[in-house]
Amino acid sequence: MSSEKVKRKLTLSVDEEVIEKAKRLGLNLSEITEAVLRGFAFAPNEIDKASLYDKYKELMDAMFPLIREYGVSVTVAKLIVEEKGFIVAEPEILLCSDGTFYSELTEETLSEIRQIPIYALLEPKEILSNFIKKLASAEEEKKERVEEIEMAKRVILAITESIKTQRVKIAKRELSDPKLKDARSDEVEQDKSKDIGATQK
Repeated sequence: MSSEKVKRKLTLSVDEEVIEKAKRLGLNLSEITEAVLRGFAFAPNEIDKASLYDKYKELMDAMFPLIREYGVSVTVAKLIVEEKGFIVAEPEILLCSDGTFYSELTEETLSEIRQIPIYALLEPKEILSNFIKKLASAEEEKKERVEEIEMAKRVILAITESIKTQRVKIAKRELSDPKLKDARSDEVEQDKSKDIGATQK
């Protein structure tokens, strides 16, 4: 038998929802994964706990630039809370846009991946799915916000134009009837007097 290590070809399954969300980002995930896996083979040595943490850290480091750019947090681990033999909660641990991890269970910020129990770290394909879903959601939210900003801007411009139109109409009426102008001046003076009186009190 050859002493060479046997290399295993890997496959990566991604569900349809993730593929659709990737399309919204302008990505053809099927083509990307095929290109990555084409000819790819990996022959790991015996993996100890420290090595597994190192590999997960490499995965997080690869994700982090886009996580920071999009300002999102991605679920990378889940803890299990049991009570009388039943699972009562599965609080998540998220990789945040500042590079730290946040534990929903303890509401603490973790600075190192080794602070997360190894059993709690999700499978890589699940982390990948969470990553793509978060990016797609952030992109959709960004588009919605731009639409809302545009709508708010249009409303403000319409209000401004309406106020200008009203002022022009009032000015025209005052020009045609000086009494209206005098009455308006009296109202302004009365308002000023009220303001002064209120200030003195």
